[in-house]
Amino acid sequence: GADVHLFERASDLMQLQRHNTTRYLHPHLYDWPMPGSENPVSDLPFMNWSAGYSFKVVAQLDVQLEKIIEAYGGAPPRTNCTVDEIELERGSRKYTIAAEDHQPESGFDVVIVAIGFGVEIPQTYPVDIRSYWDNHPIHSVGRFSAANPGRILVSGCGDGALVDILRATFKKFEHQKILKLVPELSDPEIRNRLLQIESEAESHRVTMDSDSFLFSTEYEQLLSHVRISEAVKKRVATNFDVTFNSSRIGKFKLGTSILNRVLVHLMLSNGLVSFRQGSVVEINQITESPVSDPGFQVKWKKKSAVYDSVVLRYGVGQARHFKSHFPGIYAAGEAAFDRIANLQI
Repeated sequence: GADVHLFERASDLMQLQRHNTTRYLHPHLYDWPMPGSENPVSDLPFMNWSAGYSFKVVAQLDVQLEKIIEAYGGAPPRTNCTVDEIELERGSRKYTIAAEDHQPESGFDVVIVAIGFGVEIPQTYPVDIRSYWDNHPIHSVGRFSAANPGRILVSGCGDGALVDILRATFKKFEHQKILKLVPELSDPEIRNRLLQIESEAESHRVTMDSDSFLFSTEYEQLLSHVRISEAVKKRVATNFDVTFNSSRIGKFKLGTSILNRVLVHLMLSNGLVSFRQGSVVEINQITESPVSDPGFQVKWKKKSAVYDSVVLRYGVGQARHFKSHFPGIYAAGEAAFDRIANLQI
């Protein structure tokens, strides 16, 4: 086998996920409704893990990694080690790695750059923009009740936004528990049609909103008979009103989880979540708030509204993240990166 060397700039591997206690991870549910997507075990040949909260998944992987190192030998991961430069050695097809505060090392046959997705793109709004992986107890704002509910706005239409809409709507949200309480979603005809809709959206995408319109109209037709049961309603956090804000008229977009889209659609169609279309242009903090925590006035082009909590999920900007770490590699392959980014795989 290969002699593997792992460089990690943080003090721990998987540092973002290691300290998160609020994100529930599942190895396959983002493939739903494909067969096997509800299997809670990753079923990998090594580094296997089971569904659980983020910090618990990391603990499983720590044990697996220790077993691999013990069984096969090799150097332990080098933490607090930031790679500054990767160079192709002259006259050979091997690479030299230069890491901060370490002597350069040569003779690497393959270099895999796995810097992750990065953190959210900085925003200028006066809102505490927490990373997706920060501990964010979404129901902690103010003291609210069913009679006087708090108002939560989640803005964005990627998976981060869709998951946070569901987290805000439900108490202790876990995909598979809600999925089991909506028996209609086990119907093979519905599942097959959802996959067909996905294929149609990928094949006929012409404008930015063409996939969005398709999802909106097809989901409405396919799922119009699905009503939320009392068992699901018991899990709803009734002391909060949740609003989903997307710049897309049809709400959703390709590249996101089918399950996330379907569950949010059902929350909208059953009146558990409201929708506001448009791009946010301004957010102002309201210091004189009638509740213990300050509120926020959010403005769109022709309207505005006040919320007790605002969650912005506008993506992480992977290209910017990669460029900030390895500008030389990015500059050399920028055209190829752009082509890859536009592929529908």
